[in-house]
Amino acid sequence: MLKTRHASVGFTLLELVAVLAVMSLLSLGVLSGLASYLEFSQRQSTRLRIAQLRDSLERCFATRPHEVFSGPANTLTIAGTALPDMASMNAAQAGALISVSANLWSSLRTCSSPSLETLTSDGFNQPWLLQVSSDLLLDLPTVSIPYRVAVIISTGANTRLESAFDPRTGIVSVGGDDVAEVVDGIGIMQDLHAEALRKSRVLASAYREYFTTRYLASTSRAYEIDYFAGTDSSGNPLTPLWDGPTPEGNGGGIVGNTRGQEIPATAPELRLLDALGLAMSDVTLRAGFPLRVDNSSPAVNSPDNPDPARSLPPFSARVIAPLPGARELITTVSGVVD
Repeated sequence: MLKTRHASVGFTLLELVAVLAVMSLLSLGVLSGLASYLEFSQRQSTRLRIAQLRDSLERCFATRPHEVFSGPANTLTIAGTALPDMASMNAAQAGALISVSANLWSSLRTCSSPSLETLTSDGFNQPWLLQVSSDLLLDLPTVSIPYRVAVIISTGANTRLESAFDPRTGIVSVGGDDVAEVVDGIGIMQDLHAEALRKSRVLASAYREYFTTRYLASTSRAYEIDYFAGTDSSGNPLTPLWDGPTPEGNGGGIVGNTRGQEIPATAPELRLLDALGLAMSDVTLRAGFPLRVDNSSPAVNSPDNPDPARSLPPFSARVIAPLPGARELITTVSGVVD
């Protein structure tokens, strides 16, 4: 009889242990690789998002400087929301961190329109940290303008803030695996000052030429007449000391009186743009802040000045450019005629 031998297909315990060990090592390597790739992907996403936030915040700084720096120190005010420095918040205030991070995103959307809703958090799904300096001063020959430095920070994979920010100088030292972007307001303030200075000079020069033209058009050419306005401070055009109608046929100037105060150069009742041939954009700073004009307050020489020494020629007017931090750039226009 033919006998058949059956081969054993089982594994010994030692063989099973060896196989499991190899599989464990392989799985650990795969998982480690996946974890490294995931962290790399999250970090790349964080860098992309924070760059978009920085660009949006820079646009807010550039287009709304008067508003952004209008609130208390160590804050940014955007779309009516005061965004505080978050350095003092800790893990116990996680709700506040998330709230400010969300407010940062929603406020910045008013200045730009990134399409990613995920910008509300970093690539690790953690809220952004916003740190804001105290008021720093840009000293210029004519005025000192306050500005602030803002830093947007992601605390990275370990979720610990390891960067140091000095609010007195606006200098940040990025540490650990933090990711940070800085938005410095000093360049914005320099640009705004240059714009205010240029437009103030254009308006002042045109207003000075208007005074001279009105003087030359007057039949009397009297030095005691203030040709900066066609009425006195009460609105009366029939006064011999202002450029109103005269019996000799002078039709009078069309520029209104600021009635003892500063008023926007764009005010319809002033008719300044019509008189000087200027456009709205010539006398408006960014974000709709118009230059202001004063032709009859106690700060200028005019026939209605209560100070006798300042009620005599040469008459003057002022052009006022509003700057952030309640600062002003003032240009005086003198009505001296030859």
